[in-house]
Amino acid sequence: MNCSLCNSIIYKTHLNDQWTDKSGKTYFACRRCSLIQLDNNQILSYKAEKQRYMLHENSIDNKGYVTYLKKIIASSVRPFLNKGNRILDFGCGPEQTWADILTKEGFGVTSFDPYFYTAKEWKTQIFDVITAIEVFEHINSPAIELKLLNNCLSSGGYLIIRTMLHNNNWSEFSNWWYKDDPTHITFYSKDTVKYICNKWNYKLIQVKDNCEIVLKKK
Repeated sequence: MNCSLCNSIIYKTHLNDQWTDKSGKTYFACRRCSLIQLDNNQILSYKAEKQRYMLHENSIDNKGYVTYLKKIIASSVRPFLNKGNRILDFGCGPEQTWADILTKEGFGVTSFDPYFYTAKEWKTQIFDVITAIEVFEHINSPAIELKLLNNCLSSGGYLIIRTMLHNNNWSEFSNWWYKDDPTHITFYSKDTVKYICNKWNYKLIQVKDNCEIVLKKK
């Protein structure tokens, strides 16, 4: 199979390229960009994935969730926003809570989600900031999505991603709670982030708490 990010061939015969955890799930690790991806045959169907997202309690009425989002905004979003910035909330989920918070702070936000907010006009627009909060671990084709987002981001704009990074250690990965969510299928490391920067011409601004990633388009 080919890596869904850098397109390198991942050989099943290489012991370090194919990992099977205690649950029976098989993951493939790319030696070039360090992406780890779940075997395509074990990915949930569209219907099953959407049903799981519907169970999330991520509304504006969930005080704990709102507090969590505000912490991310304070540490990895607000420092890079300017008045009048055009923001795309990529992968917002069934609720527009992230956009609601930013809108209340005076920013204009466009929301998109392939399951719940499917209007595609944003694809022909240019944004100053694109956020993808807890999104990239769900994406089966990161190269396609990153190319699309890069085309919609202004020069000097920020791509802000929240996803937990792995450390290329299988013994730790096999016991990692983050991969046990059945909708989490793609995992990145700091080396993967460096690959993304080189491929799409970003400057790495910060990686906070091993999960909050800020990239600036050159």
